[in-house]
Amino acid sequence: LFQPIPYVDINGFKLAESGAILEWLEDAYPTVSLLPPSTNDRARARELSLLIDHYLINASGLLSMHLLFGAPLSEESKADIAAKLARAVSAVNSRIGQSGPWLCGDSFSLADISLAVVLPHLAFLGEKVLGHDPLLKLALPPQYRERLAKRVSVTRMWQEREQLLQAFLKR
Repeated sequence: LFQPIPYVDINGFKLAESGAILEWLEDAYPTVSLLPPSTNDRARARELSLLIDHYLINASGLLSMHLLFGAPLSEESKADIAAKLARAVSAVNSRIGQSGPWLCGDSFSLADISLAVVLPHLAFLGEKVLGHDPLLKLALPPQYRERLAKRVSVTRMWQEREQLLQAFLKR
């Protein structure tokens, strides 16, 4: 919502979709990894990223359609979406690492990138359509949002998203 489709052109190699781009970056620059060092933690980061993309983002689709295009959304549908989001939050919570400053422990990973995209997206949609932020019940590490906000790339993405959102709302 209010963001361009993720797309890169790498010396003529065109690639779309965040997950594919992140995996390409991981393969191209393994010394600056987006995955934790252990096999289990690497799998956990991938799993969390998929849970976030498939369940949190997908559940928000009808909210986006309602807000952007005025698609009808009954109170029953809103309740169903809120329940799906609550189940998704519960699933994500069950997979978040038990220690460390990031979702998968000590390493900033592609799971953190996925969540950084979702946090403002669902906060806005939830507040506007459901009347609450459905991600407030995420069991995030202490000061997680503040730590995310200190990352230049995340701050830039959030600022660009906000600018696009404000431009859209003025239309």
